[in-house]
Formats: sequence, structure tokens, C-alpha cells
Amino acid sequence: MLRGVPSPGSSKSDFIGAGGGLCNSLVGVYNVLMGIYEVSVECHFTASHAVRLPDGTFEAPHKHGWNVIAAFRSERLDPVTGVVVDFQIAQKALAAVAAELEDKDLNALVAAGSGASAERVAEFLARALMRRLGGGAGLHHLAVSEAEECWATWYPQSP
Repeated sequence: MLRGVPSPGSSKSDFIGAGGGLCNSLVGVYNVLMGIYEVSVECHFTASHAVRLPDGTFEAPHKHGWNVIAAFRSERLDPVTGVVVDFQIAQKALAAVAAELEDKDLNALVAAGSGASAERVAEFLARALMRRLGGGAGLHHLAVSEAEECWATWYPQSP
């Protein structure tokens, strides 16, 4: 049995957490039973970067076709529209942020002097997207890929 998740034949006492908190455990049960909605938008851009190596030097600058996925989560849908976030608004905002990086040197824009690792690029894009959307609009995470099958993801802290 997962902690706080009911299973057939479980009793009330099965849901009391380590701190004796029935309420905290039931909140977890509620979230599992009710579910979470997630939608994502994707875009692509081309830009160069160079990562700082362990010895302090930089690898040679090189270009990538970067893939970006921004995911938005919510426990509830907008009562009027029935959506987590408007796809068109989110897609337009993400495309605008990515367009600002198109054919640029990410080291100069993202992490001056530190190296534009994929992790730093993900954070940079997520923060820029949240600003453009006026607070984030429920952004759960943003992931970037600079190479096939390799992703770096940044999760904003909850307020």
C-alpha cells in the first residue's frame, strides 16, 4: 500500500501518518483520487553554447537545435474555459521567449561567465516564460534537450 493511498480492505487507521496526522494523510488521498491536470507546449530554437569543464576551461562553442517543453499543472480547470492554461497563449509566450535566443550565444545571455549548461538554459527559459505569462500561469516545469534522449528540467519553487 502506498502511504496515504487507500487499498481494498484498508481501514481508517491505515491512513494515520507517521506524525499521527489523519488529516495530512487524507489530503494525500484526496489529491490521488481527484487527480492533477497537466498540459504542455513545445517549441524549438537553434543557439550555441559552451559548458565550463571541471578544470575551469570551456569546451569549444558549438550549436544545437534545442527542444523545449513547458508543462502546466493544476488540480482544477478554469470554471469558464475548462482548461488549465490556454494552449495558444502558452505556445505564443514560449515561442516568443525562444525567439529571443534564436541563433544567439547562450553563454552571453543565460549565464555570463558560468557556462550555459542545459540546466541553466532550462531555468533561464522558465523564468522568462513565467515573466511573460505574468506569474507563471501554473508552470510546473520546463525541460530542454540539446541532444537526442538528453533532457534537463527546471521546477519553479512553490510560492
